[in-house]
Amino acid sequence: MRVFSHCGILVAFFLAAAHVAIGQVVIQLPSAEHFKSREQFTVTIVNRGDQPVTFCTNLAWFAKPDGDSHLIDTPLVSQSWNGQKWNTLLNGNDIGDTSRYVIQEAHESHNFNLGLNGTGRMRFIVEYWMGGNSKVCKNPKGKKTAKSRVFTIE
Repeated sequence: MRVFSHCGILVAFFLAAAHVAIGQVVIQLPSAEHFKSREQFTVTIVNRGDQPVTFCTNLAWFAKPDGDSHLIDTPLVSQSWNGQKWNTLLNGNDIGDTSRYVIQEAHESHNFNLGLNGTGRMRFIVEYWMGGNSKVCKNPKGKKTAKSRVFTIE
């Protein structure tokens, strides 16, 4: 009986930890683990919770298959792995501050069609705040971060 209660506590702990690790916002990628450089794919930000969340978006440059680039208004940040740490890729614009807040309602999803230039291990992150908050682009307290799974650009 005592062993069972310890196992039950461990199971409850791991289930609680898994729930916390999942978070209210998730970044979904296509099932492929490898993409070609400049290949277009859809990244989806899902609010799985029962309340809205707010993002700060910026115009960012993303690669197109024809060798050109285009600006996308997105809260996504691209990161690459250098073998020791994650580095944020500088893909913002140079035309001044283009940030704005966007509220994503409970159980809503937003799709972003984009491609990345370069090669290596990559991921996306998104910062968000619970509830509707027009001040998120001023980086208030309470920020949460969601990370995509790691994928490879070849």
